[in-house]
Amino acid sequence: MAFTFTEDLSVARDFVRFHAEDTIEGESMLSDALIASLIATYGQNKAVIQALEYKIQRMNKPSFRADWLQVDPKAAVAELRKTLAEKRTLLGIPRFSASATHVYRADSAQTEESDYTDGRP
Repeated sequence: MAFTFTEDLSVARDFVRFHAEDTIEGESMLSDALIASLIATYGQNKAVIQALEYKIQRMNKPSFRADWLQVDPKAAVAELRKTLAEKRTLLGIPRFSASATHVYRADSAQTEESDYTDGRP
């Protein structure tokens, strides 16, 4: 897995790594190739969101306990979800989006959107 982080946020890959908190090579979950693919698919800002969601998905595994060893990723996943919400706000990416579509009665002959100049559809 290739890892590159040059601390230059004008580089899209470093921007995504910085905001996804994936800047330490030994702890990295995102390869350069994966980040490049996310940027190409979603654009720089949305790639940050997708990278954080990917990290949450990878960490969202069941807890286990063996003798003295206990692994519980719930706290880390909760922190990542909090970071994800903050980054959505910071980067202006809403959780959901909506649009309006005019719907016409099936028994009408209307095929084009009304201009509502006379106050009626």
